[in-house]
Amino acid sequence: MRIETDSSQALRAPVTLCVLAGGMSRRMGPVNKLLLDYQGQPLVRHVVRQALEANCGPVYVVTGHQSEQVGAALQGLPVQVVPNPDYAEGQAASVRVAASIDPQAALMVLLGDMPDVSPAIVLDLVQAWRQLDDVQARRMAVVRPQFEGRAGNPVLWGPGWLPRLRQLHGDEGARGLLAGNAVTITTVAVSSTGIFADIDQPSDLPGFNMQLPA
Repeated sequence: MRIETDSSQALRAPVTLCVLAGGMSRRMGPVNKLLLDYQGQPLVRHVVRQALEANCGPVYVVTGHQSEQVGAALQGLPVQVVPNPDYAEGQAASVRVAASIDPQAALMVLLGDMPDVSPAIVLDLVQAWRQLDDVQARRMAVVRPQFEGRAGNPVLWGPGWLPRLRQLHGDEGARGLLAGNAVTITTVAVSSTGIFADIDQPSDLPGFNMQLPA
């Protein structure tokens, strides 16, 4: 990867960080996993605070299921909550909302149930994107973290991909685009398995109380 000799413009290239927090937590049973306690705060608040601490762009949160409760869990944080009325369709609907926030900025899609994506990982992805060869390379780039040869989340999309992201449908998010032949992925080596670890069912959450009320 060649770094620009005059990087002043690249260092200012805008990035939107968007946490997807609209899922229905079907496999967690009667509770919304994003509202469960994680290290003394709601899981979604923890994830959003990690994104904020990276300090590399504005942070938005796309909500859906129990939108009011999720928004309340984020009270006091400097983020903008964007409700997704089509959340029941699946993750692609939330990605469409995220891709419509700022058409001029790169978009990093973070998942609200992945609490171990550290601020350092977020910052490393943004810096790798900003250091790509030129404006066109950044525009059509996709940047992912990688641990021991395996890619994970979050994913940063150059602004040239936003029109495609706004056309997604279904419950797989942008997975189909990542598998396509037209995408060139820049990987960033990280030292954490947090890029794979999501809270998907009760056994994934240490200390989860099966008697929690709905």
